[in-house]
Amino acid sequence: MELKLNINNVKREVHVEPVETGFIVRVDGEEYAVTDAVTGGGRISFVIGPKLHTGLISCSHDGIGFSMRSHFYRVVEEASDADRPTTTHISHGRLEAPMPGNIVAINVDAGDEVTAGQPVIVLESMKMQNEITSPFNGTVERIICTVGEQVGFGQVLAEIAPSKTP
Repeated sequence: MELKLNINNVKREVHVEPVETGFIVRVDGEEYAVTDAVTGGGRISFVIGPKLHTGLISCSHDGIGFSMRSHFYRVVEEASDADRPTTTHISHGRLEAPMPGNIVAINVDAGDEVTAGQPVIVLESMKMQNEITSPFNGTVERIICTVGEQVGFGQVLAEIAPSKTP
């Protein structure tokens, strides 16, 4: 599998190849033997050499992210939006925190109509503000967080019901 990751604002090419003992992961030509990879509950744990590594995986309408040791990596997808698969939490309208952080703004109220891409919540993490946007046109069913609240990775922040008309 070929991926392009944005690591520290630099695009890196990543190749993942399954082998009998786990995976060989190549990042810009540097090779890592990964064993004992386990995923579940938005987490991934894996072993490289003698060290165990654990990170958090997040999915949102703008891609897949990976947080590990205070660093956030984003998969850079070059496919068009039409080719991009829809993830489960988008289809049912749950907006989840893509990383731990602090809620600094809530731009809508329950009952408000929203459009795809409209900023709903602003989450500050690692001194950066991240807009959590509506994945589709719809109605805000409920806001589950408050300004100033510390939230964890994957925590549900709001729920949006899709519009019945396209």
